[in-house]
Amino acid sequence: WQGVIEGDKVIYVTTEESRESIIKQAAMFGMDLAAAVDEGRAWCRNCNRRIPRLENPVCPTCSLPLPAGTNHLCQECLKKRPPFEKTLALLVYEDMAASLVREIKYNCRVFLLGNLLAEDPGIWKHISGYARGADLIVPVPLHRRRLLKRGYNQSLLIAKTVFGKTVRIDPFALERIRRTASQTGMSGAERRKNLRNAFAADRKRVKGKNIILVDDVMTTGATAAECSRTLIRAGAAGVRVFALARTA
Repeated sequence: WQGVIEGDKVIYVTTEESRESIIKQAAMFGMDLAAAVDEGRAWCRNCNRRIPRLENPVCPTCSLPLPAGTNHLCQECLKKRPPFEKTLALLVYEDMAASLVREIKYNCRVFLLGNLLAEDPGIWKHISGYARGADLIVPVPLHRRRLLKRGYNQSLLIAKTVFGKTVRIDPFALERIRRTASQTGMSGAERRKNLRNAFAADRKRVKGKNIILVDDVMTTGATAAECSRTLIRAGAAGVRVFALARTA
């Protein structure tokens, strides 16, 4: 099987040699990729290898990629520490990683992430270590109108794929109570203003819990900060962040 170009999109298909391997390994994530693979919709190993992983050095708090040296706090986190403790991001939000996020966000193709995890045990080791000690996984919520329009929350899909067999997921612990404008093109200050008081947490669900907040992309960290602040005010013991991808 081959990859083919259709318009401005590349449809990635797998080889017969890797078909059974993908399906078998994906089973440990509770995913059935057989149909996707047979229809030629799963990305092959070569394409998965081209997805840019986020590698050290990074800021340990917000996962911002750093130009050189060892892991250390970035300038923004030195100026003002965010309310969350640390961040794990798997990918650099560019090229094929950006395509992966868009496929999940707009086309519900989360099986591509399961395919990537199944093909790369090294990523799974990072995830397993990061989940240790967490009591609850909380996806960043969509406003109910956006959820009704889209039909799914991509952050919940990511949370189920990444953490579904390790830590309990609660999609009702955090709610987006105010509609917010699209943040594309906004500065950090504009994003913070846009998100102020946009979320509410259920105290009974989060009190005393060590929480991993899950989002698709971290850009300025404004969404993660506002969500974390809301969870902590509701009694969460601590919040760390997982983002599928991080902008550079």
